[in-house]
Amino acid sequence: QGHHVTANHVFMSTIGHILTHFAPELNAYASWGKVHHRGRVTVAGAVLVDGKDLTTVKIKDADKKSVLELSKEMNDQVELRRKGRDEKGMSNRNSLSKIPWPMRRWTFRSLRWLVYEAGFKFKGIGLSRDLFGSVLISNIGALGLEYGFPALMPASNLSFVMCIGR
Repeated sequence: QGHHVTANHVFMSTIGHILTHFAPELNAYASWGKVHHRGRVTVAGAVLVDGKDLTTVKIKDADKKSVLELSKEMNDQVELRRKGRDEKGMSNRNSLSKIPWPMRRWTFRSLRWLVYEAGFKFKGIGLSRDLFGSVLISNIGALGLEYGFPALMPASNLSFVMCIGR
C-alpha cells in the first residue's frame, strides 16, 4: 500500500532533522528575557481541509520520523479533521469568536501573558507554550502561489514560519 507524500511532508521532515542536528538553537522560545530550549521537535503544517478550512496539524518528534512515517501521521490527522475529530487545542480555536468583540484583545493578551510569560498551562482549553510547536510550514504552492510573506503571530511562540511556493 502506497503513501501520499507531498512537498509539505518532505519539508516538515527535513526541518525536523535540521532543528535537531544542525540548528538546535532554533528549537527555542524566549520568555522573561531568556531563551528556553524546547524538549522536543514539533513541526506544524498548515493544511487546507476540504478546500475551505485552514487548520494546523502538529507532528511531535518530527526529527525522529522518516518522511513516510510523518506523511502517514499527518494524513491520519487531516482525515480526523475532515471527520470533525481533532486535537483539543485545535478544536478550541473558535472559542475566541464567542468572546464579545471589545473584550477579545484584552482576553487574548491576558491569556498570552499567562501561558507564555508566566508559564501557566490551561489543559482544559488546550493552551500551552507548545500549542503550535517549534515551527510552522505552509505549502502555499498548493494554492497556486509562487511566493508569500508569512505572518509570524507573536502568540504562537514559533521560531519561524516557512512558506513553500510553486
